Amino acid sequence: MSAGGADESARARGYDRGPGERGPGLAIAVGLAIGGLLLRLLHVASLAKLPAFTFPYRGLDADLYSGLARRIAGGEIAPDALLHAAPLYAYWLAMFETLAPGNPWAPRLAQAALGALAVFLVARTGERLAGRGAGVLAGLLAALNPLFILYEGTLQSAALVPVFMGAIAFLATGARPRFAAAGFVTGLFVLLRPDALPMLALIAVAIALFHAPLASLRFAVVALIPILPFTILMSARAGGFVPLTAHGGIHLYVGNHAEARGWLSPPAEIEPSPAGFRRDAKRIAERESGRTLTPSEVNRYWSGRARDAIGDEPVRWFRLLVRKGTLFWNEYEIPNNEDLYFLRTRTRGLGLPLPVFGVLAPLGLFGLLFARMRRIDRSVLGAAVVASFAGAVLFFVTGRYRLPAHIPLILLTAAAVPALLDAVRGRRVIPLALLVALIVFCNQPAYRFDETAPLARLADSYAQAGQTEQAEALFREALSIEPDMTEAKLGLAALFEQSGRADEAARLYSQISGGRRVPPSATIRRAAMLAESGDLAAAESLLAALPGQDRTPAAMAVRAGIRMQQGRDAEADALLREALAIDPEDQSALLNAALLAARRNATAEADSLFTALLLLSPNDPRALFNAGSIAARRGDLARAIALWERLARLDPDYPRLAEQLRRARDLRAP
Repeated sequence: MSAGGADESARARGYDRGPGERGPGLAIAVGLAIGGLLLRLLHVASLAKLPAFTFPYRGLDADLYSGLARRIAGGEIAPDALLHAAPLYAYWLAMFETLAPGNPWAPRLAQAALGALAVFLVARTGERLAGRGAGVLAGLLAALNPLFILYEGTLQSAALVPVFMGAIAFLATGARPRFAAAGFVTGLFVLLRPDALPMLALIAVAIALFHAPLASLRFAVVALIPILPFTILMSARAGGFVPLTAHGGIHLYVGNHAEARGWLSPPAEIEPSPAGFRRDAKRIAERESGRTLTPSEVNRYWSGRARDAIGDEPVRWFRLLVRKGTLFWNEYEIPNNEDLYFLRTRTRGLGLPLPVFGVLAPLGLFGLLFARMRRIDRSVLGAAVVASFAGAVLFFVTGRYRLPAHIPLILLTAAAVPALLDAVRGRRVIPLALLVALIVFCNQPAYRFDETAPLARLADSYAQAGQTEQAEALFREALSIEPDMTEAKLGLAALFEQSGRADEAARLYSQISGGRRVPPSATIRRAAMLAESGDLAAAESLLAALPGQDRTPAAMAVRAGIRMQQGRDAEADALLREALAIDPEDQSALLNAALLAARRNATAEADSLFTALLLLSPNDPRALFNAGSIAARRGDLARAIALWERLARLDPDYPRLAEQLRRARDLRAP
């Protein structure tokens, strides 16, 4: 059968009416968007039953962005911490923190609405690319995509990826592409995902090669409008040029060091969290350099180490690239912060357990090669896929990091169906054999992560919510799967400590410290417990034994606490100032500095430090209690009562809380 005959057959079936012809129209696209919105609302309502909805996982992205949003809403327009985060999402959350402070529903409902808009845009784009059927199929795939639904219910930058990628595809393809508008949206997307800079460049090249150089120039120039102000600001803050953020170097090293495994697998000396990357990258770089470094210099240090790791073992690195390429195209969604497979067992709305990427990847690649579409449309969608793939291979692969590839692959999958029908009817062996090979390759068994990490994270959020029984049960469940899991042991020990089971906590900290790979946090926490129990000499001895870690902010904060107990306040103050100079956001250093200021009756300074601490950790019991005490001493009984009432909701049995709250209410009563 001729290709023309195949096209006519496809048209007769009503699938492909040709690019630019009238397709399903507005009504069907709106219907698909409404269906997608209902699924997203169901998922958000289901997530609300978990404590992580209100108490984000400590140290991870939601915690980072929530803290940044509170600081921006509080008047700190461009916090230095933006150097280590995607700026646009911090401002997105700050808008809701300003309008509805502390409301966990508002941003998630808005993200669900934007997710529905992404469905609409994808449906309309699919229609323009390949006709009526392609529009319906693309809209369905976007509406039902479990990764979109999952991340749109979280507080991290991935939540806005579908709508941005949908808008870029909608504006940059079709019979009348709007390249200037697409450029502006792409520039905003780079602010959301700084690793999307290569996507901007590749799309610009595609437009120049397959459309017009002038249109490419318009796209690139307009894209720089939102980017350049942040580049100038962040470079000034970083003490040297950085494209947008100052954590690209450490991410490059983490993805390519000698023990890298293809996913997020930092070396033991770097804690696998945004705060750990920022803190440990600076500490190690300054230790090796022998001097204080600016963020830009820290970034260059780690970029250099990454280049050295690649150049010293090129064969190993090539094998790592192959492994990362295989992981990228595999159907398995490597978890990072959120585990799709874990949450499917605890929430609703995430769809059937089908191999989503295992379908999109082979059919999308088939569509890229064989679908009947304009060269410029094919090149723009292909550039987006290639850029996403290149970024993952250069750094590391997770389901969240390859999320930008989903939208172009959905559109290419929808456009691939007529080409697949052509190949079947024409008995074209090579395209069909290639598709079969791609399906097998993308759906081969891959490494699977167990449930221990998400169980421990969920347990920690229960602990933050004061639901200690559920937290302990989940920590123990994680340890039943992986008995040596340090994170679960640390969480359980902290839970024991907070609930007054000091002996059990001490035994667990001691057990962790006796292991083969002792995390510094376990030793530091054990030293803090010894200091609080009065055994100051043993605490000092533990801190002194920390190899290369005794000058970390956390260790210095504990040592400062010891000095405060010894009445050596001047030494404690010097230690705390040094700790906060290294990391202004170290919470233990902020707490001790605030307590020391309160002891000196420097109430204004103490109030400022407690305010900074509560922006980072709004549910810290000691910070809430003592901040309330400082507010009461300054005569602000309304603020004291508000802080103590928040603490009462978290921990109604906190020592002396009921007495203080009752006294403050009596004093404020008319």
